[in-house]
Amino acid sequence: SEDEIFADDMHELCTQLEALPVLTCGGAGGSRHSILMALRHPGSVRALLLWWPSGSRDSAQELAERYYGEYITAARQGGMAAVCETPYFKERCELVPRNRDYLMSLNVDRYIETMSRWRQWFLDGADMPVIGVPEAAVRTLTMPACIIPGYDMIHPREIGENLARILPNAELHELPQQERPEDPEARQRARLDHQRRLADTFLAFLAKIGAAAPTA
Repeated sequence: SEDEIFADDMHELCTQLEALPVLTCGGAGGSRHSILMALRHPGSVRALLLWWPSGSRDSAQELAERYYGEYITAARQGGMAAVCETPYFKERCELVPRNRDYLMSLNVDRYIETMSRWRQWFLDGADMPVIGVPEAAVRTLTMPACIIPGYDMIHPREIGENLARILPNAELHELPQQERPEDPEARQRARLDHQRRLADTFLAFLAKIGAAAPTA
């Protein structure tokens, strides 16, 4: 799956940086990637710091369409040129023009097959505690874990709560919902305030378990 590739890439990057074992910190899909890295590379993770883990069938179906379905449809209707014109890829092609050359070089049938396979992995794992990861596998992770649940359809509170119950050595920490004012500047301030609360929670957790936090 694409998520397993992400997890393996994370491990390879940490290996090249000579940083293993690491404190993995991930939000939303990053929570899933952190857990997958710990499972696929035993001994590589010292602690899990996870916020807003995504999950549930409704969430998985929405994300599967957002990550894969709309691009599969575009490829079927207009080939890779149509994929390049979707808002997500159009922006990335404008920022880095060679991205378009790469996308246009892909075989459209293989692209559709790969995206379809990745989408199916997502849907098949929709009812698992972590999308794509069975409960029995999650229970094998014994490193300390700090879980901060989300509070919307993509990141349901109950997913974070359940994950904290399943992980053998986890703590659940709930934060106030992030404010979303209409004013852009106020919204940015609210976002930064929420990020500071996340950081403070994780740093306090690391101090409690005696894990060294990054100094840079």
